[in-house]
Amino acid sequence: MSEHGELLWHPDERQVSDSLVDRFRKTWKPELADSTELQEWSVARPDEFWESAWPACGVIGERGSAPAVVDDGEAGLRGARFFPDARLSYAENLLAGGDREGARDTAIIYRREDGSRRELTWQELRTEVSRVAAWLRSVSVVPGDCVAA
Repeated sequence: MSEHGELLWHPDERQVSDSLVDRFRKTWKPELADSTELQEWSVARPDEFWESAWPACGVIGERGSAPAVVDDGEAGLRGARFFPDARLSYAENLLAGGDREGARDTAIIYRREDGSRRELTWQELRTEVSRVAAWLRSVSVVPGDCVAA
């Protein structure tokens, strides 16, 4: 029991070692003993942490040549810019999940207020996104345009 109440759950050693955070630590900073040390390192050395995070997270895009973290000097990390020269597609990175998880796995479960439900696989989701992108191009939407619904 802590001053904030009863501890409701704690991961066992297998769950910790199978976690993405622990795999990141073992791959990129194996000299750190645990996630607490990893968190301390990430705060003390944000430039090194974010340099490691890009490849560890499998980001698809061009990283750019600027430092991973550019601090404005006034607001600490709140004022920082991450990978300021990077060029990437947020949608491409989100849709890549099916490549890693399997094209036939469920990507989205949609449920309306009236109770109707629909599931989309990763492949179906990519097909739908591709159709919307093609339509946007057909009506002359180009990079830099703002589209809202």
